[in-house]
Amino acid sequence: MTFGHDVFGLNNYAVFKADVSMDGWQNDTANWTLKSINALCPDKTGGNEVCDSGPFTEFTIRGNEGKEMDDERWWWVNDNTLGLTNYDGGDKKSGACEIHVRDGYMVKLKVQFETKGEYGFMDNSFAQITTEHSGIVNTTADSFTALLKGGDQLSIDIDSDWAGTARFYLKVQGKDITNSNDSIDDEVYVTLEEVYVSTTNPPANYDGGSNGSGDGNEEDGGINWLLVGGIGVAALLLLN
Repeated sequence: MTFGHDVFGLNNYAVFKADVSMDGWQNDTANWTLKSINALCPDKTGGNEVCDSGPFTEFTIRGNEGKEMDDERWWWVNDNTLGLTNYDGGDKKSGACEIHVRDGYMVKLKVQFETKGEYGFMDNSFAQITTEHSGIVNTTADSFTALLKGGDQLSIDIDSDWAGTARFYLKVQGKDITNSNDSIDDEVYVTLEEVYVSTTNPPANYDGGSNGSGDGNEEDGGINWLLVGGIGVAALLLLN
């Protein structure tokens, strides 16, 4: 299988714009990656990994991290792509993940499947994911791209191994697209393509994407210079 075709979704933008209004939304300037978001969601053995801040309220990845496919349960293909392994090592569990989007954010995610599974997922559940649903940007023979807003969710459990994580659940733009009972039984790749933030109802404690640095110090410096200038003018008037 060739992974990563149209990975940036360049051919999807027009469809996306026609389907979901971007009025009141803008690109977040914080330069998020899937890996940097995950760093805000502390690892918990057997529990839900709740995020302290950022675009997700939860980003749970089940099992141990590896360095490549079939090395442990998951790995970073790159900073923006999470790979979930269909682990066949005896009775060992395969990869799984769960993403919940925070209010005030929208994220564009691409999910790509290898297609060798034997449990009918691609024929049954995957077939329910179509561009007829609002927020489904694009579909191919082995992938879909979707725009998830606050409250939306993606859950993937390749071999239905992990209690508390749905086999495959997708909620997009407030609508349940599929809640599958089919095991995927093959590798899955989740790619973060874009992060948008609401300009009318931004997330709580949102700092404008500056992550607490930069513009604030410059503004304070400008105010100080004005004060210094005013004091100087007052002193000259007194001298005269």
